[in-house]
Amino acid sequence: MPTPRPHHALVALVAACLFAATLAGGAAGGIRASGPPVGVERAGGVEFVPGEVLVAFRPGVGAAARARTLHARGARVTERLVGGRATRVALRSGASVLAAVAALRRDPSVLYAEPNYVYHALAVPNDTLYGTLYGLPLISAPAAWDVTTGRQQTLVAVVDTGVAYDHPDLAANMWANPKDPAGGGDQDHNGLVDDVRGWDFVHGDNKPLDGNEHGSHVAGTIAARGNNALGITGVNWQASIMALRAGDTLGSFPNSAIINSFAYACSKKARVVNGSFGGSGFSSLTQSVITSSACSKTLFVFAAGNGGDDGVGDNNDIFPTYPCNYPSTRIICVAATDQTDTLTSFSNFGVGSVDIAAPGADVNSTIPTFVSAATDGFDDTPTLFSTRWGAQTGPGGHPVWGHESFSFNAPPFDFSLSDSPGANYVANTNTTIRSLAAFSTAGRSGCSLDYWMNLATQIGHDFVSIELATSSSGPWTDISLGGWSGNTGASSFFLFTEDAEAFDNKATVYIRFHMQSDADPTGTGTGARIEDIVLKCVGPPAAGGSYTQLDGTSMASPHVAGVAALVLSKNWQLSTAQLRTAILSSGDAVGGLAGKVATGDRVNVAAALAAVGPPDLTRPNTTITSFSRTGARATIRFRSNEAGSTFQCKLDGGAWKACSSPKTYRNLKKGRHTIRVRAIDKVGNVDASPAVKTFRVR
Repeated sequence: MPTPRPHHALVALVAACLFAATLAGGAAGGIRASGPPVGVERAGGVEFVPGEVLVAFRPGVGAAARARTLHARGARVTERLVGGRATRVALRSGASVLAAVAALRRDPSVLYAEPNYVYHALAVPNDTLYGTLYGLPLISAPAAWDVTTGRQQTLVAVVDTGVAYDHPDLAANMWANPKDPAGGGDQDHNGLVDDVRGWDFVHGDNKPLDGNEHGSHVAGTIAARGNNALGITGVNWQASIMALRAGDTLGSFPNSAIINSFAYACSKKARVVNGSFGGSGFSSLTQSVITSSACSKTLFVFAAGNGGDDGVGDNNDIFPTYPCNYPSTRIICVAATDQTDTLTSFSNFGVGSVDIAAPGADVNSTIPTFVSAATDGFDDTPTLFSTRWGAQTGPGGHPVWGHESFSFNAPPFDFSLSDSPGANYVANTNTTIRSLAAFSTAGRSGCSLDYWMNLATQIGHDFVSIELATSSSGPWTDISLGGWSGNTGASSFFLFTEDAEAFDNKATVYIRFHMQSDADPTGTGTGARIEDIVLKCVGPPAAGGSYTQLDGTSMASPHVAGVAALVLSKNWQLSTAQLRTAILSSGDAVGGLAGKVATGDRVNVAAALAAVGPPDLTRPNTTITSFSRTGARATIRFRSNEAGSTFQCKLDGGAWKACSSPKTYRNLKKGRHTIRVRAIDKVGNVDASPAVKTFRVR
């Protein structure tokens, strides 16, 4: 019997929509789906990372006390989350996450303790594909573009699976960190070296590229470059997109990466954050970041979710989806409508939790360009097959992997790779087959392995796994995370995707398929038939860029995030509350949304623009009202012509510093001195002609 290990139940894969964006018109009626990330644990319908807990201690609890609390529970710190409010800790092997959380919550020194929850991704200019973008005319974007097409200074953070920031329709609108240009180390002193485009909080590096396509699709809807005679346009023709990778190639988002991404976005003063993902786990830590003072100027736009296992939209008022359902005036939660301007069948809704709707069906947008490092359809003669696949291993007398005439393709392309060609596998088997030649992912990133599989194994007992290695002799890494077990049906093939990023940029990669069964002979079946494998990675962008149509509330949310950015391009002085009100008070009442979303509306960007006035560009005027000096001490009093102004003072050649009236300078050296004072009004306008007082200390 195989050693017990985490595994995927195929039943869950077929039933659950683990990814909020699905490919439009999937091949052969298949489902684009994927398993949970490494070692996902489930309890009460909530997913979290096994062996990990997120902990925040109460203010004033010292380092020694924190260490004692964690040590007493067999926990050690593995990561301090951005902002220093919380840590990710690892438990002893085999320890119960829920028990550890319960124990930590009872400790009076602990403010928050919770599992590391896992969420899932929820994709008229002269642009050549503009005609495919039905959603933009529906939300009155052409009328809005007569007012503004966007502003490069508007910063929008895309917290997702990464962004193809080299895509020709995105590159011109990517944010560049002005305080940490490439090659200079950690110049902005945030602990992240050369975070030029943002950060990859999945792998902990400065290359937040997209190995999935979800995040790039979202980014394109918000701000693909407009009027550039190429591809599509976003709601904004110009803006700055910050790429924050919190999701892996399978579209799974650990909460620690989400928290880090939100904190980073707010620290860099992103005015809008788009989060097209969701899950059922309520996180006090995530909510505390959203409601923190650091995020007071940030509007968070979240997807409502795409229903449960049946793919039919659920009521979020009854079955909450987070982060959409966090109660906050800094959040807009978005449902999806279709080409007929009605709520889609897959979209979640909830008059008490979902705010507004936007187009989310068949949305065309930008995606990375993928290149194939390896492909095989197994559709040739047994002789040719044996030149590419072999080195089989297994017990004597047991069926071994080989070539079988069984496929969803029509002849002559009707062969597959099988663990037991023409027969059932047997109990207590352990067989493998591998590629004879090596493949290469050198210079490539974001790699994953796609394959179609027909499966018939005893669920929970017998497993088929997919393994990679850089040497033909191993060691082998199980990228299917414990393997697949279950039944797809007698003749059904389903599309599977495995994360292969651990094998990015490798000169040699071998692929191996592995069948293991336990001693129970009653449930043995035909095992696995594998078709059409593709090891693909992100490659250089195609000359014209790559695009695809996706469905999901994940695609609706960036329409609203784009609206928020376009409104800010007209008036960047709006508070978060004013921005949110402008969007939610100006939508169009369309069929079927009343009683489904709070406003009963689908977003209208032209109306949202009309709801806000222009920015106040009038600079304040600063006046010095009195000055006195006694020896080496000088006191100055001043005021502004605009109520509510703040002030900055500057002595001689020093820096501008915040000050208030009266301001006293002490211990002045003998000689001539100059004090300058300038007012800053409530919307940030600065007096361009500071008030000046020059005097001499004798």
